[in-house]
Amino acid sequence: MKAEFETIKAAWDAEDRDMEYVRELSDAYVAQFPDEFTSFEGLDEVALVKALEVFREAGLEDDEFRVQVWIWHHFEPQEIGGTYRAKVRTH
Repeated sequence: MKAEFETIKAAWDAEDRDMEYVRELSDAYVAQFPDEFTSFEGLDEVALVKALEVFREAGLEDDEFRVQVWIWHHFEPQEIGGTYRAKVRTH
């Protein structure tokens, strides 16, 4: 796994997870490597989660985590309960 992804994953896996920090790291990665995410623009959360699952099942860690980083970067945090509707983050 790329070193940058390992850093973000470690923040995500931390026992005292700070989601704002995970999002900041994800935002910084997307800003640094925007060309890695052009194919994700315009995809909704359903399509992205399907891609995430395909990459996970295939053992393609970097591809899986690239999608996850985009999700953290692109969408507002979800509210659990009630009607779900993903909100695109504004940058």
